[in-house]
Amino acid sequence: MVEPADSVPPLPPKNLMSRVGRESSKDLASAYLSTGSALKAGVVDLLGGEWSWEGRRMLDFGCGSGRLLRQLLDEARVAEIHGSDIEDEMVSWVREHLCPPIAGATVNGPQPPLDHPDDHFDLVTALSVFTHITDGWSDWLLELRRVLKPRGLLLATFLDSSLGRTLTKLPWDEDRVGMSAIGFADPDTSWPNVLHSHWWLREHWGRAFEVIELRGGGDTPMQGWALLRAREDELTPEQLEREDPDDPRYREARRYQLELLRAEGDELKQRHRDLVQSASWRLTDPFRRAKARLSRR
Repeated sequence: MVEPADSVPPLPPKNLMSRVGRESSKDLASAYLSTGSALKAGVVDLLGGEWSWEGRRMLDFGCGSGRLLRQLLDEARVAEIHGSDIEDEMVSWVREHLCPPIAGATVNGPQPPLDHPDDHFDLVTALSVFTHITDGWSDWLLELRRVLKPRGLLLATFLDSSLGRTLTKLPWDEDRVGMSAIGFADPDTSWPNVLHSHWWLREHWGRAFEVIELRGGGDTPMQGWALLRAREDELTPEQLEREDPDDPRYREARRYQLELLRAEGDELKQRHRDLVQSASWRLTDPFRRAKARLSRR
């Protein structure tokens, strides 16, 4: 989105731009801006031509350093748009540089609740959020439904076969993935990556939300998109997580998760073997031995 020169906010510091997504490009600014623009395009496309921002209230849950919020400054002049993130430094930057016209940004904890009342928002976005939540996903999904107005909309992204094939060496099998996670011990990532089969999303997210559309990532590795409408059924996290004991896909998903963990362990072992055979490891070995002897005294 092109803005008048006198209204363009500054870019976040490099450490904030590089902390979210896969912004490892040497040109962090271009990656940050192009990703934000693509996210807005996805939101607008899924909401469709009948959507109007006029008088709406929106929350960008997991807003980070404002990749999406930055693209919604014009919309924020006719709508009330908020952000929320777990990292205080991110939220502080958004407050200082994007508010106003962004209405506000708050720090959320690792578990609910959010600092917003019931039935408050017309739209909640959760982009690159449930792609990393392993424990407590059901609590957060119900919390987002709590702050949505009746029949309010949730736009969330997920990792399906499109990116799943690049994140793991195991073959993708839609019936076996279910909800699986990888990257727990990867030193190159801050959060694990959570993979989702479409059937699993319809079965579990679909208990709290009407699934309007699941849009896969496609041939080019990208996150998938889910457009959901809040249901009014009262549910507990346990009910949201409950598995059908007669559905063999859950059994296969547990096996797939074990295979992922085994493959990750094998990769870490190989990294360790490569490290101990390196010249730098052999050079520093006497210092480690000396430290170990001192620690035993």
